[in-house]
This record gives sequence, C-alpha cells and structure tokens, in this order.
Amino acid sequence: MEHITHQSDPAAPSPPLSLTLENLYTDKIFEAARLQQPHWMQDSLRFSYVDRAPDSGTNTLWIYEVGTGARTVVIPEPTLHLAPADRIKTPPQTGEVEKEGTEDAE
Repeated sequence: MEHITHQSDPAAPSPPLSLTLENLYTDKIFEAARLQQPHWMQDSLRFSYVDRAPDSGTNTLWIYEVGTGARTVVIPEPTLHLAPADRIKTPPQTGEVEKEGTEDAE
C-alpha cells in the first residue's frame, strides 16, 4: 500500500500551545484588550464602548448587539476631525513668558 503525504493546509488550525509560565507571562497568550467605557443601552440588548476606528488610530464610539454579535461604528472617524477653519488658532510663542511674583528680592 502506497503512503501518501499531504501538504499542510494553511487553513488548518495550529496545534495548541503548551501551558507554561513563559506562555502566560512572556508570550501573554491570555492577554486581551480591555473594553473601554462600556455602557448598557436602555433596551439591555446592546452596549456602547470606545475602541479604535477601522483603519485608524483614532478612538470612536461603537455599539455592540449582544444577540447578533454585530459591531457598528456610531461616530465615523472622519467626523472626529475638525476642518482647518474650525480649529482653534493659538498665537506663536515668542520669547519667555514672565510669571507674576517671581522678581528677585534685593
């Protein structure tokens, strides 16, 4: 009988990791991101939380529907940025600012 070897399937699950102190603390296999500012909605079927916007480093508000597992962005990332005309203009700082009550006593 001929023995046939199969190439490994990339979609196949990887073998389980051994539970060692190194895996627990160095590789942080059980570490997960914490849910930021969760709040249950009045219908008790959804909750809101803060997380990264898709394809962005900006945080935004999300809704998670418990029954379906659906996640929805409430505030799209582009709306979190002010247009240049709406930004607060700060005057350039020139020289040192004198503080009151710091004169040297003679």
